[in-house]
Amino acid sequence: MNSALFRQSLAPNCGLHLFSRIASTGDVLERPRCQKDTFMNYNTMALSGLSMPFSEFDFRFDKITSLASRLLGVPVSLLTVIDDAGGRQLLKSAVGVPDELQQSRATPLSHSFCKHVRDSRSTLLLTDAREHPLHMHNPAIEDYGVVSYLGVPFHGERGKPIGALCCSDQRPREWSEQDVELLIRLASIADDQFYLASAVRDRARAKLFAEKAARTRASFLSHANHE
Repeated sequence: MNSALFRQSLAPNCGLHLFSRIASTGDVLERPRCQKDTFMNYNTMALSGLSMPFSEFDFRFDKITSLASRLLGVPVSLLTVIDDAGGRQLLKSAVGVPDELQQSRATPLSHSFCKHVRDSRSTLLLTDAREHPLHMHNPAIEDYGVVSYLGVPFHGERGKPIGALCCSDQRPREWSEQDVELLIRLASIADDQFYLASAVRDRARAKLFAEKAARTRASFLSHANHE
């Protein structure tokens, strides 16, 4: 990894510096390829009560996982949301996963290391999951080849953890303090993107409700005038 790029990524206001540094050096990351790009539909969000369509692609989050994969030098990076009611781990963004996961956008909770990050509200660092007494029986080790794992909390509205930003490899890895620091900073960028989406959602909902109230008022006045 370019040392200047890494130092810049850990500077204050990391998100802006990180992207501007990459742009200035010409080290441009290609956008992850997927079968279908889906952007956030804010009108749908406004009517649904959900903060964002968690199971859809959004290239703004894909940039974050792509950066995590590149800067930490690992093949896989995920931004996940834990769906307890559905028994699933939703993949809001995924880099380096098999086609079947790109299609399904979810794994069973039984395969989720990120659930432990969400539940503990703290970083989970596994040098070799196969040797960890609490995680050695996770089916993701055999089914997806997850050996080393590093995950930090991804936060939703009101700062509550809803999932994780994580990186993993198919071989043992000693994660450094710099790896952890960088992933935490990238997760904070994902948090900010979530808050922005929520703010736009709230504004869209307020606009729809105001328009509905205006139509109701106009209809009432029209009927009153005729009477």
